[in-house]
Amino acid sequence: EEVWLHAEKDQRIEVNNNESHWVGNNRLKVIDKTETAIIGEERSLTVQMDDTSLAGQNKTIQAVQNLRLAAGDSIILSCGNTILQMTSDGIFNITCKNFNITATENGKINTQSGQLDLNMNDRAADILPPGTSEKTALQLAIDVAFMTKKINKNHH
Repeated sequence: EEVWLHAEKDQRIEVNNNESHWVGNNRLKVIDKTETAIIGEERSLTVQMDDTSLAGQNKTIQAVQNLRLAAGDSIILSCGNTILQMTSDGIFNITCKNFNITATENGKINTQSGQLDLNMNDRAADILPPGTSEKTALQLAIDVAFMTKKINKNHH
């Protein structure tokens, strides 16, 4: 069975109190242009397994006060030939071609119970960056998603 609604122009729904939806299987939402949500108080999203977000050009995450990223095992930031990794066992790796650290006032590097080694020629990087192929892979994922959208739209 199927319920199908079609509006030649606009559809407007107004709910004076609460609204809820339940989907027993999968949900697909396709928007040809822009989606905007304005939320007066809080927003919460909980996903039991994986959550993936992919932008075809730019993505901005902003907070007026604090921004916190947390993970149980590791956090990896990667861009081309640069990668930054933090692990739950206290390891912090940065692999890149060149780097610059500037303190406009004071700066410190402390090792509380060990040694600080500089210019270690015999040590390989702990984590390797993905290189320029990462941008190509991301663009391919965008292209496939929008190709799938066109295929699904043509089957309706």
